[in-house]
Amino acid sequence: MGKTYDKFLDAINVVTGILLAVLCAIVFIQVIMRYGYGHSLSWSEELTRYMFVWIIYLGVNLGIRSDSQIKIDIMDLALHGKARKALHIIQHLVSIAACLAAAWGSYYLIKIGFLAISPTLHWPMWVVYIVFPIGFALDIIACLRKIYAILKNWNEKEEGVTA
Repeated sequence: MGKTYDKFLDAINVVTGILLAVLCAIVFIQVIMRYGYGHSLSWSEELTRYMFVWIIYLGVNLGIRSDSQIKIDIMDLALHGKARKALHIIQHLVSIAACLAAAWGSYYLIKIGFLAISPTLHWPMWVVYIVFPIGFALDIIACLRKIYAILKNWNEKEEGVTA
């Protein structure tokens, strides 16, 4: 199960990378069109904004997996051994609670999205908003895997937490 899930996350990260490359290409073309030809693409700003949202929400789990998410390190540096492991578990539990709350809120946003259409692309907004619960679910799974790895290595001296 773990290797399959890791391959799934790798595929998500490839999709995120492709979205980033396409976003950069669209912005480059928009700059050329605007400053080179004096015309702008009406749809480019809206599409790149939506792509950026998808990149962020799909990419957060990559930061969690590699322990590179934003955090305050002062407590982390002050504690050692099992106390540090307990702190990491608490941090991940707080992250899970935040993701659950945000996912719950995104449910209502998606309901509204079924009624709204994007102004330029004329896409249903739920297409944009659906990334919120997907991203939060991936983040929760990443945090749960981190907690599992910490508990699995609870009695080891070095923290070797990799999930």
